[in-house]
Amino acid sequence: MLVVAMLVLQVIISIVKPSKQLLSESYQAESDSTGTVKPIITPSFDISTQSALAFNLSATLDNQWLELPVTLINEQSGRVYEFSKTLEYYHGVESGESWSEGTNDDDAVLSRIPAGRYHLNIYPAREPGQSITFRIIVRKNPFLGSNMALLLLLLVIYPVFQYIRKLWRESQRWSNSDYSKVFYAESDD
Repeated sequence: MLVVAMLVLQVIISIVKPSKQLLSESYQAESDSTGTVKPIITPSFDISTQSALAFNLSATLDNQWLELPVTLINEQSGRVYEFSKTLEYYHGVESGESWSEGTNDDDAVLSRIPAGRYHLNIYPAREPGQSITFRIIVRKNPFLGSNMALLLLLLVIYPVFQYIRKLWRESQRWSNSDYSKVFYAESDD
């Protein structure tokens, strides 16, 4: 019943605080004349109430890497929130076998971001001489499956503990009994 109550609560939260896309932009990681990658400043967006923000970062990579340090800046207070993600994707053929490693996208979540007007400063880093296009999507009030998984784990721990405790108590109770073990004898008939 607690699992059903938890699912109903999640549906209610999704209705009361729906997920909303705040920003969806594509950028080119370009170098200036000295070879330094130019920082990127995104358009401003508003957060009406305190909420979690989910960031989805993706890039068109082909045997390349891209590091994306991101700074979320509150334009009224100047308060900053930072995270960094590295995207890398490599592939090839070795001894007739295809291989690939890494990924073209990654996610980050910042929780308890106060209401206000914000923008992002992004400082991309990449291999020299290569131009990489990347996309950033910012969503307010994302579904956080990790919270639900943690709650489910906590709900399962108690019944499992009680079951193990019951088995242990039964084994202790029957440990000195003549009937604690069942023996089967083969007949020679």
